[in-house]
Amino acid sequence: MNQLIDEVSASSSEPPFEERKKIISQVSRLTHVKEDHGKLVEEELGTLQNDYFKEEHFKKFPKLKSLLEKATALSVKTRQNIDMNAAQELLETVMQVSEIFYKSKGLESARVKAPYPTGLNIVVQQ
Repeated sequence: MNQLIDEVSASSSEPPFEERKKIISQVSRLTHVKEDHGKLVEEELGTLQNDYFKEEHFKKFPKLKSLLEKATALSVKTRQNIDMNAAQELLETVMQVSEIFYKSKGLESARVKAPYPTGLNIVVQQ
């Protein structure tokens, strides 16, 4: 979403009123979706931390607790700002949590190029 928000631009330094309305509307919609995505990330991380991962997981994967806390904090930060670095750090942290999730189930995972316009990697089960 940050990339899409960054791509919104006016045709000139003084765009007509109708164009400004469209820009404001587009940024508002993208910001709303960004908020929804951030809330979803936080909810899913909370579910993993509170319902799936148990004490034995935290012992087996010592970085897990700090990764979950870091990902939650980064999700909040990316909702509050338009910060590509924080968004990329969030993605990397969530992918590390995903890899631990698959390992905890005895499954192999891999990073593959996402089918989304960003072209970034995601973690999938092999």
